Amino acid sequence: MRPTFGTKGTIMRDSIVGLGWFVRRTNDVEGLTRFFRDVVGLPVLREHGGIAQLWAGEATVFEIAPGGRPNPEYTDRAQSPSVPIFRVHGIRGTIQRLRDAGVRFINEFERDHNHLAYFLDPLGNVTGLQERYRTSDRAEDREAWRRCDARETRIEGVGPLPPDIQHIGWVVFRSLDVPAQIAFYRDVVGLDIAVSYSDTNALLSLGDGVLLELSPGSSPQPRPSDRSEVTNTPVLRVRNLDEMVADLKAKGVHFVNDIFAIPFGRIAYFVDPENHLMGLQERSPESDRVEDVEARRRWGA
Repeated sequence: MRPTFGTKGTIMRDSIVGLGWFVRRTNDVEGLTRFFRDVVGLPVLREHGGIAQLWAGEATVFEIAPGGRPNPEYTDRAQSPSVPIFRVHGIRGTIQRLRDAGVRFINEFERDHNHLAYFLDPLGNVTGLQERYRTSDRAEDREAWRRCDARETRIEGVGPLPPDIQHIGWVVFRSLDVPAQIAFYRDVVGLDIAVSYSDTNALLSLGDGVLLELSPGSSPQPRPSDRSEVTNTPVLRVRNLDEMVADLKAKGVHFVNDIFAIPFGRIAYFVDPENHLMGLQERSPESDRVEDVEARRRWGA
């Protein structure tokens, strides 16, 4: 039986803006930064304090930071508990340019409305690529094509992405009990279900055209005692952080890190029932970072 958590609160739903950051932790920040900058082609926004932040399209940052755990040797996408997927155009060309640079791919699938591929970075982390065809009737795909056709995929003050990469469009969490995970993110976190294939696969909206995919796979994760222990972590850009954290705690959600200050913002991290880590970050209206300026332009102060 699925757990019931009561009515979805407007505090959570109304406070989530979108995917602001995807953090990948490693013992080789410099080497992984070179890979995503020089091979994948993500522009560097800034490097400071042993952390690199690269532009991942739209108002999203791909952050490379110290920490994480050593990866097992992944041979299939379903073995990795958390995976970012970039929305791309002309995926065959993207696959070829990465292969020409020595990148190893572990999966590739072609279906009626999409083409998917997954590769390993130099430290064995799984990253996905997905091309959604114009035949797709999903709202997120129609809007992504509209932005692409209208050339609305650039933001002021950042160099361009490669022409075949648009943005991080999906984050995948692999779980053993997918129905329970769907119930948690729908009823506790307050995400809307965008696509429901079955009890064992669903896509939930993170806002601004980014989807959280909950699918079977991986193995149970150990509960971290700090955010720095987890290799791959999505961080949501939010409003009303204090109210959100209080709401989640009242529903029994475990926070690994309570609210703390960072440059131009405040952040907290919680875990879901299978110990996937997710962050919530509220930014200062005084921040002049390009991604924050773009976020304010899109959604208002």
